[in-house]
Amino acid sequence: MFILPGSHGNSHGNSHGNSHGNSHGNSGLAMAPAGGITLPVALPIYLGEGELMPIEPGKFKDTEVHPDLWILPHLPRLLSKVMPDTDEKGKGYLKLQKIIDDHQGGIETDLARALNARDANLATFGAEAVDQSGDFKHYFHALLSLNPRDHKHTMRLISLVYAASGVVGMAWKLAFMRERPAQVWPGLFPALPTPPHPSFPSNHSLQAYTVAEILIKVIAAVHPNATPYLRELATRIALNREYVGIHFATDTEAGKCIASDLKLQLVKDDTVKELIDLALGELTLSAKGL
Repeated sequence: MFILPGSHGNSHGNSHGNSHGNSHGNSGLAMAPAGGITLPVALPIYLGEGELMPIEPGKFKDTEVHPDLWILPHLPRLLSKVMPDTDEKGKGYLKLQKIIDDHQGGIETDLARALNARDANLATFGAEAVDQSGDFKHYFHALLSLNPRDHKHTMRLISLVYAASGVVGMAWKLAFMRERPAQVWPGLFPALPTPPHPSFPSNHSLQAYTVAEILIKVIAAVHPNATPYLRELATRIALNREYVGIHFATDTEAGKCIASDLKLQLVKDDTVKELIDLALGELTLSAKGL
């Protein structure tokens, strides 16, 4: 039987904790001066007055600003353009409600990925589900071999889209207030802690698919064969949340549905368009080995 060790500590201590411990992102990026490293030094190098003098290092480098922090001033304006109308009589709400209403087979089929073949699914996907619990942008970084020196705009694009889609998703969650699987199926015992917010839609699904589709607009001209990899990664991130018993299948479907509309809004924004152009330049140079 596959056991997720210390699931609460690992998923929230390491994922949510690392999201702040690693400069607001569990991405493992080597950012900040000296790569952001800390050494076990008790005393600074100081020999006495006049013996060591301060240097003039210049300003903080733009490349050393973590993407998750760089986007913060840009986020409010972007959100003002993409926040949804969550009125229960609105087209968006009714479109999402239809996903739940049209689901065939009831709760048991909606939770099929959590109820069936659990040991096998967790043995295969459990470790990455834990790692993705808090922040999963680093999976897109790894897939495209990104680094903060050569691809700072691509990483900023990912961070901006990820953050904006997360806020949009939370707005819908608070509109539907859907119960979590563990509340509906008490014996489910999810393999990760149930998050303290509503279930529908899945933000992991929404964020993963939105990031993937925006990146496809960037990379299709450079690496057209990367498109299926990006979409498959988004699917995998989304389904992992079902395997561990945190989301219904209809949560995942709703996240993907919102992402397909949200991407069309995002690409109209000036900051997003500029980042897409700059990211294309970065990935083009990388493809040429420059």
